[in-house]
Amino acid sequence: MKIIDFHTHPTWETNSLCDGVMTEEKFISTLRLAGISQACGSALDLPLMSETKDYGQVIKTLNERVFECRDRNPDFIIPGIHVHPEFVEESIAEIEKYIPRGLQLIGELVPGMLGGRRLEAPEAYGAGSFMEEGFFEIFKACEEKGLTVSIHTSTPSEGRELARRFKNLNIVMAHAGPLDTFVERVKAVSEYDNLFFDISGSGTLLRGVVEYAYNKLGKEKVVFGTDFPGYAPSAFVGMVEYADIPDEAKEYIFHKNAERLLKL
Repeated sequence: MKIIDFHTHPTWETNSLCDGVMTEEKFISTLRLAGISQACGSALDLPLMSETKDYGQVIKTLNERVFECRDRNPDFIIPGIHVHPEFVEESIAEIEKYIPRGLQLIGELVPGMLGGRRLEAPEAYGAGSFMEEGFFEIFKACEEKGLTVSIHTSTPSEGRELARRFKNLNIVMAHAGPLDTFVERVKAVSEYDNLFFDISGSGTLLRGVVEYAYNKLGKEKVVFGTDFPGYAPSAFVGMVEYADIPDEAKEYIFHKNAERLLKL
């Protein structure tokens, strides 16, 4: 079965204690070994993102990297770009720049890694706030251009507010997270037609998470993702492949929902 990993980070400067430096070749070969056909997402460079506050330039550097990676691997990489609420004009210019090159995805956005105001609420799961005027301006532009936005785990209330403000913008909330907050995020996703849930990251491997999301949301609102290279992709493939849900639902989770959101 075709598998589109909606949530990865093609990256050059992260390290794993067990697996060493993540090269482009290793990134692609590891995902292919897990049976993944295509990978979406934004580039991360943790040293670059932490060593400078010139975030306007940082997002441009990361965005060009991920599109260069796509150009070298056009059948595998589906690029997402970064935007920044303190650099609205620059962010919208980035959107305009990459639309002719096939841009359909904004994110996954991780404002906490780019100097964003971190949320202190326990359910935020280490997230930065999206309740910033700059984000609102950028998301309005994304809505007008028919793009999809992937946001790093935020509070359910933020997800609801974004979905309410931008009724024609498809928003994907990333990560299952701890089980108690996962349940509330799924509830938020169930309340808005333009809010979706990707299963990536910690929490998904808890027993029953995929089944719960499917039973509450149906087959069309759950999106497959791994957050690779942070997590082992084969584990997430197995969680869906062996979940106690209909085969048709697995097909939607593995690729049909991503294809619809990204107009593939």
